[in-house]
Amino acid sequence: MSIAAVAKANITVGGTTVEASANLLAQAQHKFDQQIAASQTNSVVPLAFTTADLQGLLIYADQDCTLKTNSNTSPTQTFTVKANKPIFWLVGCANANPISADVTVMYCTTGANATNLKILALTGVGS
Repeated sequence: MSIAAVAKANITVGGTTVEASANLLAQAQHKFDQQIAASQTNSVVPLAFTTADLQGLLIYADQDCTLKTNSNTSPTQTFTVKANKPIFWLVGCANANPISADVTVMYCTTGANATNLKILALTGVGS
């Protein structure tokens, strides 16, 4: 069964708005949408997906935080997520996939404030 998704972006400067959207199909969605308490170190984010199958990715936090993939002591990757500055990627876009290896688990370290963390990974080519 396919999952249809629409990714949208817009930027407004003065009175001018530029909008764009892209449609994609996936077979699975992997979601995390929870608040992580303040001053947490390596809080487990139980999310796993295969990089080769990744069709789209959104990582968003309302506070600065750090995400590690696959290990809290020797991570495959470390992302510094800035408050209200999403990490966004779609297959076929001009940017490289930010995930370099399969993800088995993530770990989040928060600052002085509780952090609302949202991650959505869409995988598998839809039919």
